[in-house]
Amino acid sequence: MYLFVAIPLPGTGAWMGSLIANFLNLEPKKAIPVIIAGVFTAGVIMLALTALANGGINYLFTHM
Repeated sequence: MYLFVAIPLPGTGAWMGSLIANFLNLEPKKAIPVIIAGVFTAGVIMLALTALANGGINYLFTHM
């Protein structure tokens, strides 16, 4: 479930991870930390991609 929540694509994330945990009858004490870790990982991935894209765009504009 961690990987499903950590992938930053539409349809994945905390809501769907919570739904999956409910269907699998996982206890909240076990599911919530995994979901939080997945959301944090997805945030770090998006931060890195945004920073990379922003740096690339700035590089192109300054070196034209």
